[in-house]
Amino acid sequence: MKRGFTFVELIIYVSVLAVILLVFSNSVLSISRSYGQLKIIRDLDSAAIDSMERVTREIRAAASVDTIQSVLGTNPGVLFLNQVDSNGNNASLKFSVTNSVLHIWQNGADLGSLLPAGVTVRSLVFYLIDTGGSKAVKVEMQLGETKGKVLRYSNYYSTVILRGSYK
Repeated sequence: MKRGFTFVELIIYVSVLAVILLVFSNSVLSISRSYGQLKIIRDLDSAAIDSMERVTREIRAAASVDTIQSVLGTNPGVLFLNQVDSNGNNASLKFSVTNSVLHIWQNGADLGSLLPAGVTVRSLVFYLIDTGGSKAVKVEMQLGETKGKVLRYSNYYSTVILRGSYK
């Protein structure tokens, strides 16, 4: 009696191994794509938290909103805030988008971007809410990031009452 494989058995075994290898490689590629998407989501959320926290803090500390210089209700929005520094001097703060990057300006000097490299602003809109008793600013921001072939946009919102406007 001969021991070994027949040609038909060899074809079947190779086919089964090829199918197993194909399923395994597709699983690895799927996990890799999912990881890339999760990394982008994490990066966008981190950038949004950092930038919105700064915008929120500055709005809350502002004495008033300069409605003449601000661009409210449209994209790209520009927000001018009137502030008083710790020495009692008047100061101005501006948030605006330049080349899809959110910048902060203080007394006309660009303090730089509020976003990490690779994260862009697709939309930034500021709304002034005036109830007669207090004032607030609503911020709507859409951030985007591209890594390889993966493109992701996410929307972020905040509404902040100006501390000096409480009545």
